[in-house]
Amino acid sequence: LGTWRDLKRLVRALRKQGLEFIPDMIFAHKARKTCPYSEEIICDAAGNHLLFDDNPLMHRDFGTSMFRWEDKAVRSQLIEDFLRFVGELELRIVRFDYVDGIIIQYENRPGPNWGAVFIDELREALHFHFPHLLVIMEAFERSEHGSAEALAGMKYHPWTGHTLADMINVI
Repeated sequence: LGTWRDLKRLVRALRKQGLEFIPDMIFAHKARKTCPYSEEIICDAAGNHLLFDDNPLMHRDFGTSMFRWEDKAVRSQLIEDFLRFVGELELRIVRFDYVDGIIIQYENRPGPNWGAVFIDELREALHFHFPHLLVIMEAFERSEHGSAEALAGMKYHPWTGHTLADMINVI
């Protein structure tokens, strides 16, 4: 796959050809077993997950874990990493995967919807640091949710029959 430096060169080379690199940012879920030691890295000595929800709502379970959005440190770390990624690659467009999953995870729990809180915090940080970044949001059931609406410059509804390329051609 190459190094970080190789990726930066690829992004610049694409731009010279009039193309954009559009990463698919996936925060709604992550693979449960990405490598043999991944579970030990994200657990404390007692086996408690530090980053992942112990009781996630698996609305669409593709064998994934969901982040613990109620933990400010988890939200802050992911936002910081995302900002660094966007900044270092000088991105102009990103696709935000399955926003619904983040919102749905906390819908029926007491207290705030921590998924929506994460989306709002991410939106504020992106708008402050990268006001011209276009966020394409993939959403299904919760595309009209206020936090989702505020995040996206464009919505992508896969079931409408339009490809992402079709959607981008209209901008």
